[in-house]
Amino acid sequence: MAWTSEHRTFVIGEYIRKGSSAISTQRAFCIRFHLTNMILFWIEKQCSFESIALKLNTQTRFKLD
Repeated sequence: MAWTSEHRTFVIGEYIRKGSSAISTQRAFCIRFHLTNMILFWIEKQCSFESIALKLNTQTRFKLD
C-alpha cells in the first residue's frame, strides 16, 4: 500500500497532538483509516500460511530417499 500525503499529514499532526507518542499515533491512524480489519486479515493469512508451511516441512523432513 502506497502512503498518500493525507496519511503522512495525519501521522505528523497526530504525533504532535499526542505529545510524541508513537503508540497513540498508531492507534489513531488505524482508527482513522479503518485498518483494524486489514491487520486482522494479515494475521489470519500469515497464521494459515505458517500452518501450511509447517505441514509441508514435516512431510518432507522425514523422507530419507
